[in-house]
Amino acid sequence: MQIELLGREIAVQGLAVLSPILNEVLKEGETTRTWVGRKFDGIYIGFRRDEIAKLERLAAKKFGARPLEHLIGLT
Repeated sequence: MQIELLGREIAVQGLAVLSPILNEVLKEGETTRTWVGRKFDGIYIGFRRDEIAKLERLAAKKFGARPLEHLIGLT
């Protein structure tokens, strides 16, 4: 993936996850495929179904959050 940083084009080969919460889903040393994109006010990370299921369980456990109705059944 090519990104622009400080006016220069650079190739990104990997992404380090430094979030304690996300590190419960993506363990150190594990690999997966994700989609990282740029938005107007930041970035987005698109996870695969296995990681989405882990994220949903984690959100339910830590925050009491439930998946949106239209997403139920995808994982």
